[in-house]
Amino acid sequence: MTGKQRGGRPWGEIRAASTEAHELAEFLRARVRASGKTLAVLEGEISYSRSQISLYLGGQVPERVFIEALLCATVPPALRDRLQAEAQKLLQAARNPRPVGRPAGSGGGASDLAGELAAVRAQQVETYERLTRALEQQNELRQAADNSAKLTMVLLAMISRLERRITDLTSERERLLAASADDTRVSLTEQQLTRAQEQELRAQQELRRTQDKLARAEGLAAVVQAKVDQLETELDGLFGTNRRNPTDDSDALRTPPSGTRAGAFADPTADDIDQALAQSAVVNDRDDQTLQRITHDLGHTPNSPGIVQDNHPDKHSTNAVTADNPPGVWLNTKGPFWRADQSAQALTATARGDIHEAARIYRSLNRLNTRFGPEHASTLLALRQEVISRGEQGGYARAAEELAGLTTACERILGPQHLDTLTTRHYHAYFHGLAGNYKDAVDAIARLVRDFTHVRGAEHPDTLHARRNQDHFFGLAGGYARAERSLATLGAVYERVLGLQHADTLYIWQCHASFRGKAGDYTGAAEQLTTLCLGFDRILGPDHPETLHTRRILACFHGMAGDYTGAARTLAELGALNERVLGKRHPDTLTAQHRHAYFHGLAGNYKDAAYALAGLGHNFESVFGRQHPYTLRTGRDHAYFRGLAGDHHHAVRELASLLSEHEHALGPRHPDTLHTRRSLAHLRGLADSYTDAVDEFAELVSLYERILGPGHPDTLHTVRHHAYFRGLAGDLVGALNEFAELAPHCERILGPEHPDTLTTMHHHAYFRGLAGDLVGALNEFAELLPHCEHILGPEHPDTLHTQRHHAHLLALTVQRDRAERLLDELVRRFERVLGPGHPGTIRAMDSLAYLRSRPPHNVTAEELAELDTPYGPYIRSRHQHPRTADHQLPDHQLPAPTATPNSSVLRRIATYLGYPPKNPFQQ
Repeated sequence: MTGKQRGGRPWGEIRAASTEAHELAEFLRARVRASGKTLAVLEGEISYSRSQISLYLGGQVPERVFIEALLCATVPPALRDRLQAEAQKLLQAARNPRPVGRPAGSGGGASDLAGELAAVRAQQVETYERLTRALEQQNELRQAADNSAKLTMVLLAMISRLERRITDLTSERERLLAASADDTRVSLTEQQLTRAQEQELRAQQELRRTQDKLARAEGLAAVVQAKVDQLETELDGLFGTNRRNPTDDSDALRTPPSGTRAGAFADPTADDIDQALAQSAVVNDRDDQTLQRITHDLGHTPNSPGIVQDNHPDKHSTNAVTADNPPGVWLNTKGPFWRADQSAQALTATARGDIHEAARIYRSLNRLNTRFGPEHASTLLALRQEVISRGEQGGYARAAEELAGLTTACERILGPQHLDTLTTRHYHAYFHGLAGNYKDAVDAIARLVRDFTHVRGAEHPDTLHARRNQDHFFGLAGGYARAERSLATLGAVYERVLGLQHADTLYIWQCHASFRGKAGDYTGAAEQLTTLCLGFDRILGPDHPETLHTRRILACFHGMAGDYTGAARTLAELGALNERVLGKRHPDTLTAQHRHAYFHGLAGNYKDAAYALAGLGHNFESVFGRQHPYTLRTGRDHAYFRGLAGDHHHAVRELASLLSEHEHALGPRHPDTLHTRRSLAHLRGLADSYTDAVDEFAELVSLYERILGPGHPDTLHTVRHHAYFRGLAGDLVGALNEFAELAPHCERILGPEHPDTLTTMHHHAYFRGLAGDLVGALNEFAELLPHCEHILGPEHPDTLHTQRHHAHLLALTVQRDRAERLLDELVRRFERVLGPGHPGTIRAMDSLAYLRSRPPHNVTAEELAELDTPYGPYIRSRHQHPRTADHQLPDHQLPAPTATPNSSVLRRIATYLGYPPKNPFQQ
């Protein structure tokens, strides 16, 4: 078969003096055919005339310089070295041909061997030609994917500008209509608005086309890569040599393209937008044609060795991808193309968040790849993907254990610096960290970052992902502030390398926002996460796991900022969504349910929260194990709400046991460990161990200030508990001063309507009344009560306690009848909300019974003046609200307590304020 020049006339017959010269000429012709260049084009590129080129391609043995120049002009760089070496072998053989033996057909063995060699040479030439076409397709797909990535950013920026333009034009139209402006101006504005709306619709359509084109290009790239791998393997078999990676360029196709920030258009007029949309359509049309042509080419079965088939796009093929023969049908032989298609489908399923489908595909691929042997690279990589998919379903510890074994195998078979070895190490460290081993994960990834930087470069996406996970686990280990700073720096690098709208860029800012909130900036983190939710929703979809994960973090920080009820409601919805998308036992589902129960409890539903967390604790333990931080956290919250529901003693024993487990798993200085100590100290104080609680909280305040900082919300929360039990232990002046100093910090950091701020004000009024300033305390409770009812709700336990103390003070002044009615109603509320056996309910019932058993009597000014208390000067000098600027009496003006107040008036005040029946000042 003489063949045909692409775009030219058929080749002439090869007239060579020997079989070796014939093989060399056929080899060189194959290179010219694969390049698609004509003799006229080659004449200008290699400085040989067309007649000389024709002579050499017709069978005359050429010079070495000619062969090198021809291969440089016709062969891609990826194959050039190998083909140069092969051409030199053929040239050497052509210059030194073997002696001619007996004629063919005489039955000689030498003739049979020559025929076999000729067939092998022909197969090599044909395989080279197919490999060259595959590499050309790979480059075209890379260009199409790069165009799509850049065009996506341009269109997103355009859509954003159009949305602002529509808003501005709508406002302008409404303003003109309200001002009864000239009809011409109104009509012009409406025309501009209509045009902008049409442009936004066109931009959305082009964006969908672009994203679809990117997905198609990535899927085809996987198929083409498999084809290249297969052809290179065939060549290895034909040459009997080990295959060398052609170039690192093929790896660029597997990694996200480097993003460039699309600049906004300088001219905001509609004409410029129309022009940009037209250009976008042209790019999409051109790339669509490229993808359709490559899809059509791949729709043909691979050429049989030694047979040259004409795969012109216009020629009909029964294997082409059509409506009756969809993609995947022609890949049903379970060969390399089928495996590549399945891998592409698994990657697509992972990208859209369908981890169960991805796991199913990887299991199928792993079973198929076992025929290569347990230590074949394909088997190892398929097994790694299957393990990763199982890990992403929640089996963190098991995935880490299996990946540890795979890492050892990859290091032995592929080498310690091989990219697949490094990637396996990265996943092992990642799942090891998710299993709760935060510090070990940080150390392992730190070593991995150095290796990735050496092999891939400092700004390669693999290196950046390793740095991100290192910061992430460092933050989970308790380094909130440092993780926030490091992730902010790394986020800027992600924006420069991958682009603003890349999913990995959004993810790193999600991590940054998470630790920003954990470091105490709840409001700032919530604002940042609100923007990120829109980005994830637009790029990945509303039901993608990362979108749901971001919404969950946002709801948690809304709750931490004080909106307990709203956070619980949102988390209940997210729990149902996670269960539908990810499954009942997925870690994200369990975490959403845990956070819902937690904020439901903070909203005052102590019993319901304790019950829900008890069940969740068993689920966490079965999925993660007893020592995982998530399991320990769930157990701590269950015990805490159990104690707030009234079962102090059992909750204290449970928390004491959990504290030792926290210290063993996370260390004594981890924020979760400190949180457990704080919960334990609080419940011990509620169980009347005031002095022990004061000592414990004093130590905790020092630790919190040193680890999280004096302005962190958890530090303020701990200071408030310290002041509260300090007052209950008898140090009224110290407690009042501490609350007065704490109040403005809570207002500034948390906000005036945060529940912790309201609780601080409540405790200040409580101890102010207990110290004898009944009028001042009554005014504070009267001012505080509407805020509690509005923010926390009328039946929140904290609201009920505020109402009870307010009623006590009313009973002490001039409104005994009103106080009795309020207490009677409050008893029923306490029974309904907390139950009849709760200490708060019992205290309300005792107060009401005591009030009804006593004759009507109000504390008079004379009785207060006779009050035998060393705090008299402090009480008389203090009549302003602690929110005012001069909120605290200097310590040197406070008299030291010199006597124990024991008058009947003080005892009556203590009883009405709901104090424990024993003397609160007894040390």
